[in-house]
Order: sequence, then C-alpha cells, then structure tokens
Amino acid sequence: FFDNPELPHTRSEIALPLKVRDRVIGVLDVQSTEEAAFSEEDVEVLQTMADQVALAIENARLLEESQRTLRELQTAYGEHIRTAWEGMETPPAF
Repeated sequence: FFDNPELPHTRSEIALPLKVRDRVIGVLDVQSTEEAAFSEEDVEVLQTMADQVALAIENARLLEESQRTLRELQTAYGEHIRTAWEGMETPPAF
C-alpha cells in the first residue's frame, strides 16, 4: 500500500470511476484501516453505488441546465413581447 501522510491509518483503498456514458466525471474513493479490506463482491457493490452517484450527479446537472435554459427563454420571450407592444401604434383617441 501507499503510505499517505494525509491519511496515516489507511491500509486499503479502492477508487471507482464515476462514469456518465463513457465519460469519467469523478471518482468514488473508499478507504479502510484494514489491509485487503475489499472483496470482489465489495468492489461490485461499490461500483454499483458509484454508478448511481454518477447518475444522480448527471441528473442534477441536466436539471440545472434545463432550468437555466428555461430562464433564458422566459427572458427572451418577455423582451420579445415588450418590444412587440412598444412597436404597436397607439390608437387615436376619440
């Protein structure tokens, strides 16, 4: 194992990719104070968890992007309507 002065008690570590489609967006890093702490089953479960975390992060990103786009469209629509109203001639007063 790698002796890390920042984490002196770590004896086992596993880093799992957070992937969206084929793009890595981060890493889930799990550590233990025990040597050889992670079994193959642990790796499978942790990778499933990493996949779910990546999906949640991507969904949050997509939601934020959608909300930003909606705000931009609402602003553009409001400006368009305002411009249209300003461009209308005032009807003559009787």
